[in-house]
Amino acid sequence: IFTQEMVKLLMAIIGITLSTSTKWKDVTSGWSIQSWLRLALLPATIYLVQSTCSLLAYQNLDAVTFNVLNQTKTLSAALCCFLLLGKRQSKLQIVALVVLLLAALVLEGVSPLDFKHYVNYL
Repeated sequence: IFTQEMVKLLMAIIGITLSTSTKWKDVTSGWSIQSWLRLALLPATIYLVQSTCSLLAYQNLDAVTFNVLNQTKTLSAALCCFLLLGKRQSKLQIVALVVLLLAALVLEGVSPLDFKHYVNYL
């Protein structure tokens, strides 16, 4: 995880350095410890917890289960947006979410049309 974050940081530094329209002074103006704590502490903490949970899941789950769970986070985020924020998805987005769900089921080895499999879980 550390190496991945260092690569992201390096890419951002290279991007800002090579950019002709953005200067370091513009990027860092207005930065302070207080603004960082106010704006970035909560998202950074959530990201840390998520990365730690992903690492633990990767170490303790088989590859297929981990990938299925990883793929369905988009589906759960869309559901949370609808339930918590009342944000409706467009028809195209709903189709994409259904395709994502079907792909996750196929990866898990479950036929989406095999209703006997679902009855066993009830």
